Amino acid sequence: MTGVVVDNKMRSGSDRDVSFQPVVRYQVDGREFTVIGALPRGHSFLAGTTVPVRYDPADPSRADVGGTGAGLLYLVGGAVFAVFVLFMMGMVDSFPTM
Repeated sequence: MTGVVVDNKMRSGSDRDVSFQPVVRYQVDGREFTVIGALPRGHSFLAGTTVPVRYDPADPSRADVGGTGAGLLYLVGGAVFAVFVLFMMGMVDSFPTM
């Protein structure tokens, strides 16, 4: 299923960073819905661009904008965290005890 970017929600961070979340309109069974992408990005999305939308068939108003990199970001972040934890566990075991 695809939706169309109709706007961008701009967010400002504490260190003057500006990020954007796409506002996407999509239709399911003739009903129209709007969703705001969950993951802010450093660039705006061009209005009129089609993007993948994943929605809950039991409740089509519950949806997420696909293709914004959220899945890859979480995957990479989780892998880096796991490596860090394993590294730290190895470091703790190598410290001499008194």
